Amino acid sequence: MKKIILTLLIIHCSLIIGKCQWITQSLPFNGVVYGIAFRDINNGVACGHTFGFSEMMYYTTNSGTGWILASYPASIRALTTVQYINPTTLYAGGAENITKYILNKEYSNDFEKLPSGIKNWYIQMGINGLSATYKGAFIKSTNSGLNWIKVYNFDTSSGYLLDIHFLNENTGYASADSGSIGNSRILKTSNGGIDWQKYYLESGIYLGNIFFIDVNTGFTCGFSPSTGGLIFKTTNGGINWSKKTFPMASVSEIKDICFLNSTTGIVIGQGGVSNPLLKIFRSTNTGTTWDSVTSFGNILPEYINYLNGTGTAVITGYFDSSGTYLNYVIKTTDYGNTWVRKKVNVTNKLIIKSSLVDQSNWFIGGGDVSSSAVVLKSTNSGGTFIKQISNIIPDRFYLHQNYPNPFNPVTKIKFEIPPFYPPLGKGGNGGVSLKIFDILGKEIQELVNEPLSPGTYEVTFDGSNLPSGIYFYQLQCGDFVETKKLVLLK
Repeated sequence: MKKIILTLLIIHCSLIIGKCQWITQSLPFNGVVYGIAFRDINNGVACGHTFGFSEMMYYTTNSGTGWILASYPASIRALTTVQYINPTTLYAGGAENITKYILNKEYSNDFEKLPSGIKNWYIQMGINGLSATYKGAFIKSTNSGLNWIKVYNFDTSSGYLLDIHFLNENTGYASADSGSIGNSRILKTSNGGIDWQKYYLESGIYLGNIFFIDVNTGFTCGFSPSTGGLIFKTTNGGINWSKKTFPMASVSEIKDICFLNSTTGIVIGQGGVSNPLLKIFRSTNTGTTWDSVTSFGNILPEYINYLNGTGTAVITGYFDSSGTYLNYVIKTTDYGNTWVRKKVNVTNKLIIKSSLVDQSNWFIGGGDVSSSAVVLKSTNSGGTFIKQISNIIPDRFYLHQNYPNPFNPVTKIKFEIPPFYPPLGKGGNGGVSLKIFDILGKEIQELVNEPLSPGTYEVTFDGSNLPSGIYFYQLQCGDFVETKKLVLLK
């Protein structure tokens, strides 16, 4: 009987992976996972917070099937970043509470009126209509995330450690705010966080993430409310910094930065003020210049992560559609030359940071203020991604014949979307649906399910896990439905 149940469970999980391509793992607290790190497919940590200024730190030893509450200092307010140094040593940064209190109504209303970039910057640190006095926190685990201790006692001039980047167990950098608006700084340690040097950049700016190629060359990014997106670069270990600015009208904020090797870097930015537009820039000369690569409409960028030793990088982003989060993953496998996207179907959650174990196994943290925090897991590189291959506006729907056909095991499916499809219909709420069915009409895989701008798109279907035979693919949008046959021949 146990064997039958186990077999059914495996079949059920396979169907979930085949259809949804992301498995949702709930953590036992209401809030958001903001920091996540996995050292292999089984062992990882997730840190997040409730919106009452209380941190939650969990670890897993079974790939996220179960999460165990870690032991950490009770004063920790929120942790925004975590990093494996080796299999047993981890560092995490954030802030700890000094006092906390509820804001008066007038200030709460003022909070709601803040520009979206500034408000989101606060919300991701646990400030959501409440306030507190706090200071930076840096904690360490030496037993794979089970127990954590505070390493350094920051003074009250240092607020959140927004991000950390360690090159080894001793040398690391952090971007930090000052506990007051717009006075961010860079911190450096040479002894594993026991002591920190402070480097001030300039007043009136908001810093985000930080990345160092080596002990001397590093970058941080952010924005100025008056001028727009910013990238800072140092070549002497943080002592001096040069600045690149992006006009507010075109790039209001640079959200994150990473380098895939010593010369090739990627930054993600948000379009002009109140413009839900993800912009991707690329450098091939160690950040001397940055070239615009592509953009994606109706996506607000969150973070970018990369896979060591490859050209693979993954961006997470979202769009707030009348109070409902639409989440996206955008991927490159060729060092940022080309990008494809995929909508992640998780209900009423906001996805934040990712952790990439290898080319197949990915984890993403997220959640919502009023429901359980989540970790999303994919074992197939995030599933099927959509590539827009033309911006020419079609005058009608068109579903092309897949090519090659017959195929083994991979084929491409191209389709065209005109600008006048209805907002409601069989394709969902303004969405486009592309599904694979077997010869009996059973749904095998959903390749596309999201709103798309007018244009021509292409997806790749991989039939590696399917037997030879006749299959069908169907495009739906509004009242439009078209089905074609494809043949898998192994």
